[in-house]
Amino acid sequence: MIRVYIDRLRYYDNTEKNYAIYAQANFSNEFGDMLLDGQAGFRVVRLESELNGNSITDGVVEPITVDTSATEVLPAVNLRLQVTDEVFLRAAYGKTIKRPNFADLNPSASYFLPTETGSIGYGNGGNPELSAVESQNYDLAAEWYFGEASSLTGTLFYRDIDGYVKYVANEEIVDGRDFSITRPVNSGAGSLEGVELAYTQFFENLPAVLDGLGVQLNATFMDHEAENAEGVMEPLPNVSDESYNAILMYEREGLNVRLAYNWRSEWYGSFNEVGDQPGSSVVHDPISSLDFSINYDVNENLTVSFDGTNLTDDVANDYFGGDSSEDARLYPRDTYIRDRTFALGIRYRM
Repeated sequence: MIRVYIDRLRYYDNTEKNYAIYAQANFSNEFGDMLLDGQAGFRVVRLESELNGNSITDGVVEPITVDTSATEVLPAVNLRLQVTDEVFLRAAYGKTIKRPNFADLNPSASYFLPTETGSIGYGNGGNPELSAVESQNYDLAAEWYFGEASSLTGTLFYRDIDGYVKYVANEEIVDGRDFSITRPVNSGAGSLEGVELAYTQFFENLPAVLDGLGVQLNATFMDHEAENAEGVMEPLPNVSDESYNAILMYEREGLNVRLAYNWRSEWYGSFNEVGDQPGSSVVHDPISSLDFSINYDVNENLTVSFDGTNLTDDVANDYFGGDSSEDARLYPRDTYIRDRTFALGIRYRM
């Protein structure tokens, strides 16, 4: 016998209907020894949504229904200029939207009584009024392919963002008790801009046993901000200013090996945490991870793989603080273990 328990206060459903049409045109033109080609088009999207659930206002449970509809026109243009056989320039523009995560639309919340060291209850919930995140995207790239599988590229990018989702804590009263409930909200106007550099090379003229050895390096540097509810510009939460990746690769006779090191700089998690600490921001320390993967094609049908993540078993830390990360380091908040995992897989294709 199977028993199913449904918590009426936490139950909600969301029905979405999406309609879309699109058009695209390809083009190319020669300018002397250079070739310019690309695509231009647009997509028209119609979204209709009906969400049903329950909310609590001053301790009273109320069923709610939220109907939303929107029509978006999403243009896109991609250009490529072939300067030589090895050098390309690219430019791109496009408008994109991202619908909220399903769990973020939950109108209800989970409530927890204060701990021995806390003065107020806490909890988290969703926001059925969340809007889609809109972004105008601009990219400009230069690419140099100096080998059969080797390249050096640089990309400038800019994102004009409206409605970036972040998590904000506000006071709510339930059964006469005060709770600090964290819910997702849409930010105001914001932007993200930066540069990405990437280098990939498989080395030649190596001894036979090392034939197939290569490296892949990339680095990203960003600047970002968005308006909060008071119109003050804040960094985008969960976005680092810098990130680096270094991958050692080996490919030979059905064997594919990757050893990857990833690092990202500190980032803000939230800005208005409740508590007696001097400051309400939470800043996460830089984190890194060393991962590997091995895949071997036994034959055309059978592949065996072995993967590992966080080989160095690094932990992560975040801190309370004021408006700067330097202040935050004075007040530790969490230290948490990031899983180290190993996985063995077998894939058979008919």
